[in-house]
Amino acid sequence: MSRQHHSTESGRRVGPAQRPELPEVDRREFSRLMAASLALAGATTTGCRYWPEQHVVPRITREHHRPPGKAVWFASGFEFRGVVNGLLAKSLDGRPIKIEGNPEHPCSLGGTDVWMQSSILDLYDPIRSRHAIRRPVDRRESAVTGAAAARQMQVVDRSQAEAWLRDLLRQAETKGGRGLFVLTQPHSSLSLERLRRQIRMRFPEVSWHVYDPLDRDNEYQASRRVFGTPLRIDYDFSMFDTVVAFDADVLGLHPAHLKWSRQWADHRVPESPIYSQWICVESTWTTTGAAADRRIGLSPEKIEQLIFGLVDALNGTSTVSLPAELQSVVDTLVERLRRSRLALLAAGEGLSPEAIAAVAYLNHAINPNWKGFTFYEEPLAGAETSVESLQRLTAAIDEDRVETLLILGGNPVFDAPADLEFEQRLKTLAKRGKTTVHYSYYDDETSQQCQWHLPAAHYLEGWADGRGWDGTFTVGQPLIRPLFDGWTLLELHLLLAGSSDDPMSYLRETAASRYRVETDKAWRQLLHDGFAGDSAFATVRPEWQLAGPPQPSSPSTTERCIRFLADRKVYDGRFANNAWLQELPDPITKLTWGNAAQIGPVDARQLGLVDGDWIQILLEDDRSIELPVTILPGQAEGCIGVPLGYGRRSGHIAEGVGVDVQRIRTAGQRYWMPVGNVQRAGRRQRLPMTQEPFTTDEIARWGLQTRVGRQQQPGMLVREATWDAYRRDPKIIDRPVHVPEPAPMFDPPHDFSTPHAWGMSIDLNRCLGCNACVVACQAENNVPVVGPANVLQNREMHWLRIDRYFKGSPGAEAEVVHVPVACAHCEDAPCEQVCPVAATVHDTEGLNAMVYNRCVGTRYCANNCPYKVRRFNYFDYHASDPRAPARPWLDWPDKQTPEEVSELRQLGFNPDVTVRMRGVMEKCTYCVQRISAARIQARVEHQQRLRDSPNVREGEVVTACQQACPTQAIQFGDLNDPQSQVSQQHQGQRSYAMLEELNIKPRTRYLARIRNVPESDDHHSEPERNG
Repeated sequence: MSRQHHSTESGRRVGPAQRPELPEVDRREFSRLMAASLALAGATTTGCRYWPEQHVVPRITREHHRPPGKAVWFASGFEFRGVVNGLLAKSLDGRPIKIEGNPEHPCSLGGTDVWMQSSILDLYDPIRSRHAIRRPVDRRESAVTGAAAARQMQVVDRSQAEAWLRDLLRQAETKGGRGLFVLTQPHSSLSLERLRRQIRMRFPEVSWHVYDPLDRDNEYQASRRVFGTPLRIDYDFSMFDTVVAFDADVLGLHPAHLKWSRQWADHRVPESPIYSQWICVESTWTTTGAAADRRIGLSPEKIEQLIFGLVDALNGTSTVSLPAELQSVVDTLVERLRRSRLALLAAGEGLSPEAIAAVAYLNHAINPNWKGFTFYEEPLAGAETSVESLQRLTAAIDEDRVETLLILGGNPVFDAPADLEFEQRLKTLAKRGKTTVHYSYYDDETSQQCQWHLPAAHYLEGWADGRGWDGTFTVGQPLIRPLFDGWTLLELHLLLAGSSDDPMSYLRETAASRYRVETDKAWRQLLHDGFAGDSAFATVRPEWQLAGPPQPSSPSTTERCIRFLADRKVYDGRFANNAWLQELPDPITKLTWGNAAQIGPVDARQLGLVDGDWIQILLEDDRSIELPVTILPGQAEGCIGVPLGYGRRSGHIAEGVGVDVQRIRTAGQRYWMPVGNVQRAGRRQRLPMTQEPFTTDEIARWGLQTRVGRQQQPGMLVREATWDAYRRDPKIIDRPVHVPEPAPMFDPPHDFSTPHAWGMSIDLNRCLGCNACVVACQAENNVPVVGPANVLQNREMHWLRIDRYFKGSPGAEAEVVHVPVACAHCEDAPCEQVCPVAATVHDTEGLNAMVYNRCVGTRYCANNCPYKVRRFNYFDYHASDPRAPARPWLDWPDKQTPEEVSELRQLGFNPDVTVRMRGVMEKCTYCVQRISAARIQARVEHQQRLRDSPNVREGEVVTACQQACPTQAIQFGDLNDPQSQVSQQHQGQRSYAMLEELNIKPRTRYLARIRNVPESDDHHSEPERNG
């Protein structure tokens, strides 16, 4: 199996002078010759395909001879934060090109997130590590970085690196493992767990350490106090009619967010008699806070005071003294909990163990039978915390007890607490001549400080296993042979254990020993499903250990604090080299390519700040950091949110993007820390945002208010209402807009509904604004990355954008609404009426189609589009470096992509979608390639008498955005079918068309958002602010 495409002399392009004269051949003779040529090519070039050799089971019954160009699906798993979610990977001619959720997996339920969707780009990343690298053992300070270090690097092939590692381990084995230290990330793999036991038997004195920069150790400590042992909780949100989240992003960054998001959405049907209410108290905007019915912004310290104030209200005690603003919130929450049928209080991992224990105390008080809770033993909790484990390692380095350090994953030089000075300790080991090895996907900051770097394989290149949040055993299988000399983590552990087993055999032994997967049939069924049924953790009955309510810790006296945030795109920096994620707009700030300090309007006015101003944050220990500012309504007063994961010092995409705030994060203050002073730094920059910041002028805000609507009231663009108002008058959704009688400029040639009338419905009540649909669209449709310079010129290329609108007061209780916007495929499309070359036209089924070969780039259509969803290729962005200025191409435009785009990157393109060139307009097509595939399949089955009609049935066309959505907020189908879900939603009472007053008859309609906020809780007395 070849790993690269090979160009031959005969395959090169020839100029006009070199082109031979072709004989005159009629069409029939030409077709005959081409068919014979293709058949011969298929018989002689099979070795260049990327098909996996064996042991890989597709989701459909594999034919003996798989036809080229026909996609197959394979089940696999994606591990994040030590928890695996099931997925399906689409393979075309042996090349994985698309990731979807596994609808049968109990933890993903068919949904995906931005990290799962973007992982396909990592597979074909040209800057991923390809070979092992050896650096000098004794390196002085001048040789650690720069050109000198690059010259001293030695590239080593896999066989040589493996031989060296085996010899190193044999030497360590003679000492019983004394001096051997291993640092890993949390993993849930049962195979790795077995191998680690074998490694400890081989090296009895090995020291094993586990570190996660964004750990859940506070939850583990609280669980030990409350239940006597660390327990994992699986909520059933369908059972609760009230949910109060205290700095807990259960719908966004939690490992179980896909499953819980679906439960949240399914229990939020306004037409049902029971409609849950979500209240979120948090310091900075989260996915959960944006989706909540009511959100209250408070600093982390005030959130903990509020929690203990609730304990006092429940017990009639007074352990904390609350200011009037907090006491009012306590009274509101107590009243809501009293009226609730079954309530849940969720605590975030960034709260102190005392506060998390207090939330557990409240849950036990209002729900002593733990209805809606499922408890498991926590497999990821160790005897020591993540930071304690890393501190024990650094202490061993200081005591000169480390002879060999193996760092298996992670990037501790970048993300370890600053006070541990991990980078300096690695340099100390290098000066002592000790052996350090780093295993990672990129040659990153940690690798550059180690003697050896071992490249990691992509998860789609090898075997793996893991467990979901509920313990479901999930298997990952290879879809493609490793493109480079990378190891999987399972292969590396087998090497450490001295095992001669191959990864597949070892994983199969694990499945056989734990889940009786003993026969070939059972094994193939496991690979087909991607997980083992009935493999969840055994539930445990919690034993209450608290004799009384937990006591609060000592409060801080600082006026301002920093809240460290897991970034919703690059997380802690591990995804920072993914260009799709760097250019993905943040759901709240709409910032791309970097991070910024998030400050509320009140603090901004006090400091005299506007968006883009740089500030200097002085800490109480005299350290400082500078970074730009973005102003967010709803940000807690006195709290500055700073996203982690930026300011990387390695990686072509990540290097130098944003500010590194890890360098001020300490072991004792990993989630928030007090601030000594904040002052202006005296400079300003324009931030690469895709939506205007909050600090627009007053006239613009007034105009936006009239379009968006007041708080909890319908507007022209965004329709919403309270649940009480909607039940009383369902037609309240249509009140803001007067829609005139249809007055078409001309009679259409047909009704655009033969034989199908395609349409889409987007339920704003289910949309989280998580961006999974945006990345899915980018992966499916070969949407390019343009880079920060072009984003600043409003040249981003996403076919689907998610608009964010703030509503209500800019203070603590501001609200936000997310509105996905793409081409609406208007029946009276304004774009079609101005195109001089008919490059955008309507087909018989209502699709506003793009004919790329006709487009001459006048951009009249973009100017005339009321939704502003058309994208123009000012350059051939696929051939451009997003971190460098785009270069003009002086040859024919259609030559640039094949000649300048990396061959590795081309492997990730979807061949069903045209790769557009410079000078061409593009937009959403309703995934016309999927419609065409379904239409062809339906006609074939009709000809084979397998169906009565050649028409496409309901559910046979699923768009990329629809398939990725974890909450099923997007529906697509045939409006001619009155039983289709999209047709029924179009006829529903909450349905409306954005800008329908323009009489353009869009095929995409929205369902209004309904907030479960009692009318007595409305806050219309405060001045309105939108942005």
